[in-house]
Amino acid sequence: MAETMIEVFGETKLLASLEEYRIKTTIEVKEAVRLSAEDALEVAVEVCPVSPDGSHGNPPGTLRDGNKIRRLSELGNIEQWELYNNVFYAGYVLFGTRNMAAQDFFTPAFDYGRQRLAERLAVIGETRGGFLQRIGKLFGRG
Repeated sequence: MAETMIEVFGETKLLASLEEYRIKTTIEVKEAVRLSAEDALEVAVEVCPVSPDGSHGNPPGTLRDGNKIRRLSELGNIEQWELYNNVFYAGYVLFGTRNMAAQDFFTPAFDYGRQRLAERLAVIGETRGGFLQRIGKLFGRG
Protein backbone atom coordinates (compact mmCIF):
# COMPACT_ATOMS: atom_id res chain seq x y z
CA MET A 1 0.00 0.00 0.00
CA ALA A 2 1.40 3.37 -1.03
CA GLU A 3 1.52 6.19 1.47
CA THR A 4 0.59 9.73 0.63
CA MET A 5 2.00 12.65 2.54
CA ILE A 6 0.63 16.14 2.41
CA GLU A 7 2.68 18.98 3.75
CA VAL A 8 0.80 22.12 4.75
CA PHE A 9 2.77 25.33 4.64
CA GLY A 10 1.66 28.16 6.88
CA GLU A 11 -0.43 25.99 9.20
CA THR A 12 0.88 27.76 12.31
CA LYS A 13 0.17 31.15 10.76
CA LEU A 14 -3.32 30.02 9.73
CA LEU A 15 -4.16 28.71 13.19
CA ALA A 16 -2.85 31.89 14.82
CA SER A 17 -4.91 34.00 12.40
CA LEU A 18 -8.04 32.00 13.13
CA GLU A 19 -7.55 32.38 16.88
CA GLU A 20 -6.96 36.13 16.48
CA TYR A 21 -10.13 36.31 14.35
CA ARG A 22 -12.13 34.50 17.04
CA ILE A 23 -10.83 36.72 19.85
CA LYS A 24 -11.36 40.00 17.98
CA THR A 25 -14.82 39.00 16.78
CA THR A 26 -15.87 37.94 20.28
CA ILE A 27 -14.71 41.27 21.71
CA GLU A 28 -16.53 43.22 18.99
CA VAL A 29 -19.78 41.28 19.41
CA LYS A 30 -19.73 41.68 23.21
CA GLU A 31 -19.18 45.41 22.78
CA ALA A 32 -22.04 45.59 20.26
CA VAL A 33 -24.37 43.87 22.71
CA ARG A 34 -23.35 46.17 25.58
CA LEU A 35 -23.72 49.33 23.49
CA SER A 36 -27.13 48.18 22.25
CA ALA A 37 -28.26 47.65 25.84
CA GLU A 38 -27.11 51.21 26.59
CA ASP A 39 -29.10 52.43 23.56
CA ALA A 40 -32.20 50.66 24.88
CA LEU A 41 -31.69 52.28 28.28
CA GLU A 42 -31.49 55.74 26.71
CA VAL A 43 -34.81 55.20 24.95
CA ALA A 44 -36.47 53.84 28.10
CA VAL A 45 -35.35 56.93 30.01
CA GLU A 46 -36.49 59.22 27.19
CA VAL A 47 -40.01 57.78 26.81
CA CYS A 48 -40.67 56.90 30.46
CA PRO A 49 -43.62 58.86 31.84
CA VAL A 50 -42.87 61.35 34.60
CA SER A 51 -45.62 62.45 36.96
CA PRO A 52 -45.26 66.21 37.54
CA ASP A 53 -46.16 65.84 41.22
CA GLY A 54 -44.46 62.48 41.79
CA SER A 55 -46.05 59.12 42.49
CA HIS A 56 -46.66 57.16 45.68
CA GLY A 57 -44.84 59.73 47.77
CA ASN A 58 -41.77 59.69 45.51
CA PRO A 59 -40.38 62.79 43.80
CA PRO A 60 -41.01 63.36 40.07
CA GLY A 61 -38.67 61.29 37.88
CA THR A 62 -38.31 58.37 40.31
CA LEU A 63 -39.68 55.89 37.76
CA ARG A 64 -37.54 57.32 34.95
CA ASP A 65 -34.42 57.22 37.11
CA GLY A 66 -35.19 53.60 38.04
CA ASN A 67 -34.41 52.40 34.51
CA LYS A 68 -31.11 50.49 34.57
CA ILE A 69 -29.15 47.88 32.65
CA ARG A 70 -26.94 45.11 33.94
CA ARG A 71 -25.05 42.16 32.55
CA LEU A 72 -26.95 39.06 33.58
CA SER A 73 -24.64 36.33 32.43
CA GLU A 74 -21.80 35.33 30.22
CA LEU A 75 -21.88 31.83 28.76
CA GLY A 76 -18.73 31.29 26.78
CA ASN A 77 -18.76 33.94 24.09
CA ILE A 78 -22.36 35.02 24.71
CA GLU A 79 -23.34 37.87 27.00
CA GLN A 80 -26.85 38.64 28.14
CA TRP A 81 -27.90 42.11 29.28
CA GLU A 82 -31.09 43.15 31.01
CA LEU A 83 -33.04 46.39 30.94
CA TYR A 84 -34.97 46.61 34.20
CA ASN A 85 -36.70 48.95 36.63
CA ASN A 86 -36.89 48.11 40.35
CA VAL A 87 -39.28 50.92 41.28
CA PHE A 88 -42.15 49.05 42.90
CA TYR A 89 -44.87 50.58 40.71
CA ALA A 90 -43.01 50.18 37.38
CA GLY A 91 -45.05 47.10 36.46
CA TYR A 92 -48.32 48.94 37.05
CA VAL A 93 -47.22 51.75 34.74
CA LEU A 94 -45.86 49.36 32.09
CA PHE A 95 -48.86 47.03 31.96
CA GLY A 96 -51.60 49.22 33.38
CA THR A 97 -54.26 48.41 35.93
CA ARG A 98 -58.02 48.32 35.80
CA ASN A 99 -57.93 52.02 36.73
CA MET A 100 -54.98 53.13 34.59
CA ALA A 101 -54.01 52.51 30.98
CA ALA A 102 -50.63 50.92 30.26
CA GLN A 103 -47.77 53.30 29.48
CA ASP A 104 -45.23 50.90 28.01
CA PHE A 105 -41.78 52.47 27.96
CA PHE A 106 -39.85 49.19 27.62
CA THR A 107 -41.10 47.89 24.25
CA PRO A 108 -39.83 50.93 22.27
CA ALA A 109 -36.54 50.60 24.14
CA PHE A 110 -36.22 46.89 23.37
CA ASP A 111 -37.12 47.48 19.73
CA TYR A 112 -34.50 50.19 19.35
CA GLY A 113 -31.84 48.14 21.15
CA ARG A 114 -32.52 45.17 18.84
CA GLN A 115 -32.34 47.41 15.77
CA ARG A 116 -29.00 48.91 16.84
CA LEU A 117 -27.63 45.45 17.64
CA ALA A 118 -28.58 44.18 14.17
CA GLU A 119 -26.87 47.20 12.60
CA ARG A 120 -23.71 46.69 14.65
CA LEU A 121 -23.57 42.97 13.89
CA ALA A 122 -23.97 43.70 10.17
CA VAL A 123 -20.95 46.02 10.32
CA ILE A 124 -18.93 43.37 12.14
CA GLY A 125 -19.93 40.82 9.50
CA GLU A 126 -18.84 43.14 6.68
CA THR A 127 -15.55 43.92 8.41
CA ARG A 128 -14.78 40.28 9.19
CA GLY A 129 -15.65 39.14 5.66
CA GLY A 130 -12.33 40.59 4.48
CA PHE A 131 -10.48 38.30 6.85
CA LEU A 132 -12.11 35.23 5.35
CA GLN A 133 -11.03 36.38 1.89
CA ARG A 134 -7.42 36.68 3.11
CA ILE A 135 -7.58 33.13 4.51
CA GLY A 136 -8.80 31.94 1.11
CA LYS A 137 -5.75 33.56 -0.51
CA LEU A 138 -3.47 31.55 1.77
CA PHE A 139 -4.86 28.46 0.06
CA GLY A 140 -4.72 29.90 -3.45
CA ARG A 141 -8.41 30.79 -3.62
CA GLY A 142 -10.03 34.18 -4.07
